[in-house]
Amino acid sequence: MNSFLKSAIFPLVCCHAVMAQDTHVSLANEIVDLLSQTEVCLNLCRDEESVREVVPQLQELAKLAADIKERQDKLPDLTPEEDREIASLIRTYLTLQRAIDEHVDRIIAEQLLSPELASILCISPDITPSSAPTTN
Repeated sequence: MNSFLKSAIFPLVCCHAVMAQDTHVSLANEIVDLLSQTEVCLNLCRDEESVREVVPQLQELAKLAADIKERQDKLPDLTPEEDREIASLIRTYLTLQRAIDEHVDRIIAEQLLSPELASILCISPDITPSSAPTTN
């Protein structure tokens, strides 16, 4: 491809990516990706040091979650087609949520819940293994 075509096409592709409109489906996919990244981070929490190392990543994911919520609040009502597409993601969503819950239960049981991690996960830092809710 000659340099003229490259210089003409590249800005169009980039501009299109930046101007892409959010949809309920695109945001649902972002949420699934966010949950996947959260699950990976929580899986890494195996000792106090690894918890400290993961906190900044989880803080960024929390900011991303707030951004997604803000963008979703601006969308019109869900269409029936979007509802069907989002419903197809529910199994993945539930699988990720279950894995996250299991990691949180393990982190609490192993007494690795730091105040920073508790704050990010919206968990009372005073929770103890015996008072932790169980995941079924």
